[in-house]
Amino acid sequence: MHIIAHRGFSAKFPENTLLAFREAINAGAWMIETDIRLSADDVPMIFHDSSLKRVCGRGEGVEDLPQSVLSKINISAYVDPALETQYLPTLKALLTTIDGQIGVILEIKHHPKTCHKIVSIVEPMICNKLDWVEVSSFDDGILEDFHALNPTIKLHKLIEDSEVLERHDFQSAYAYVYAFDININFLHHPKTQMLLESQKVIFWTVDDQDPFTFQKAFAAMSNNPRELKEKLLHGRL
Repeated sequence: MHIIAHRGFSAKFPENTLLAFREAINAGAWMIETDIRLSADDVPMIFHDSSLKRVCGRGEGVEDLPQSVLSKINISAYVDPALETQYLPTLKALLTTIDGQIGVILEIKHHPKTCHKIVSIVEPMICNKLDWVEVSSFDDGILEDFHALNPTIKLHKLIEDSEVLERHDFQSAYAYVYAFDININFLHHPKTQMLLESQKVIFWTVDDQDPFTFQKAFAAMSNNPRELKEKLLHGRL
């Protein structure tokens, strides 16, 4: 089973920062998962939440501010003020820093301001890096746009509710999907169990679970890739 660092090594370091990504590599993760939003001036930024409040103490969203402002926000303090200062990174900085050292899954976040243009902005940045960059989203429209623009991109369908799993047209609707990234709460859903037998299934986020309960998975996302690696080694999976 492969280990994917969820937002980097986010259990110990500020999530979605270059530091968290470097430490995920040091921890032996197989891939990194991270999140993409567009700034107000259409620069792809690395950030998860719809608001900056939880991580940065600001009420705006990434989509409300230009890259020149976002890139000056220190996001280390919410974890540990003693850590080296980390600023909200751009996708360009991530790609330059990683440069194929480890695989990367880019979760494209839906926002009404950006959903019709984010694909055309991100795709040219990754089209020559598809041996180590993949794309995920909850949003079917975003996935379909990526597939139409570049069918060689490995696409992941994110699933966090039973309605998606129980779609009558599930097989045809997601025939182009490379992997299904499923919330661990749906481990025992009958459709999940079927997918485990025939598709690449990635569970998120698995910090509190016994790896033996999802040992058929292709991969698992953890905020603490080092700890998950140790669990897997101890269990000899």
